[in-house]
Amino acid sequence: MLNDLLTLARIREGDIKAFEDVFRRYYSPLCWYAMSITGSMEAAEEIVEELFYGFWRDRERLPLFRSILKSATKLFSVLLASKR
Repeated sequence: MLNDLLTLARIREGDIKAFEDVFRRYYSPLCWYAMSITGSMEAAEEIVEELFYGFWRDRERLPLFRSILKSATKLFSVLLASKR
C-alpha cells in the first residue's frame, strides 16, 4: 500500500518511469479482466489503453489507482459490451 502511494505521488509529479512501471504491472491483468466482460481481447486492449491514457492525462487529480483502474476497466467494458 505504501509503495502504491509513493508511486502515485511520483506519477502525479510527472514521473514517466513510475507510470511505465504501473502500466507494465497492470496492463495484462486489466486486459484479461476487460475481456472477461466484453468477450473480445481487441476491445479489452482498446479499453485498457484508453484508461491508461486518461490516467496519465489526469494524473494530478487521481486518488489511489489500483481500485480506480479496476473500476474504470469494468465500467468501460460494460459500456462497450452494451453498445454491441
